Amino acid sequence: MALKVRELTPWFGAEVSGLIRVETLDEGTCRELQQLMKDRELLVFRDFDIDRYFQNYLCELLCVDGQPDTDVVASNAERQSGFYISNTREGAAAPFGELMFHSDATYSTGPYEILSLWGEEVVPPVVPTRFASVTRAWDSLPDALRARVEGRFAEQTNQVQNRGGEGDRLLKAIREERTITTPVGYVNPRSGRTMLYVCSMVTKGIVGMDHDDSEDLLGELFAHTEQPENVWTHEWRNNDLVVWDNLAVQHARPDVEEGGPVRTLRKAASPAVPAGLVPQQSYGTMVD
Repeated sequence: MALKVRELTPWFGAEVSGLIRVETLDEGTCRELQQLMKDRELLVFRDFDIDRYFQNYLCELLCVDGQPDTDVVASNAERQSGFYISNTREGAAAPFGELMFHSDATYSTGPYEILSLWGEEVVPPVVPTRFASVTRAWDSLPDALRARVEGRFAEQTNQVQNRGGEGDRLLKAIREERTITTPVGYVNPRSGRTMLYVCSMVTKGIVGMDHDDSEDLLGELFAHTEQPENVWTHEWRNNDLVVWDNLAVQHARPDVEEGGPVRTLRKAASPAVPAGLVPQQSYGTMVD
């Protein structure tokens, strides 16, 4: 299968064309897509009409070597049959509000490895999704800032932090608090590359620092990660598929208003459920 690849930014992201949906991709195409994900961390497929099974197939393909287990793919697709981000679909997650930069389930012992969103119903003008590479953020850290975070750890939480957003418009999950401690310079187990593993949405603080000093340091790290040259913005169209390395790339969105244009994105991930978490969580609406 002949794929065409166009880089989205100099550091991460690629738009891929020429992929044809078949029951099982040939070995050469599998290897090419797997290498693209390792190198570029985020892949975009425009005008790609696929079902949930194939979306889950690609997610599983991009976090394994070789062919994915079709039984695992089918199980993941079934478990995630109601997995949507939508302001109109009943029961969907994150219907309204702003999302600051984050990786999903950072606070779990085994976060999602691969995430994807597919534009099932998008009515322009619709709120985009923004992406930032924390691999590039680590690689480009100024020496003085790197020296301040070398060897330090961060506390990650499932509670949305009220910083850098629109306050009462931020999306807040309604659940019992869960936290985990991770290195600030965290090595991606898939790629072996070090990432700046903190985010404005769910990093609670730097371990061993008082609150004000921690917030000052985190503010500098967030500003560095979210600088315009390290952010790519996806403007949604129907049948767009975006797949990314959830550890290496953070995502965010501006405020989705109640009653705004239809924005229904079908979500798929691998693994089906992050380690230590229950399959379903409840979310707030306008308080987010």
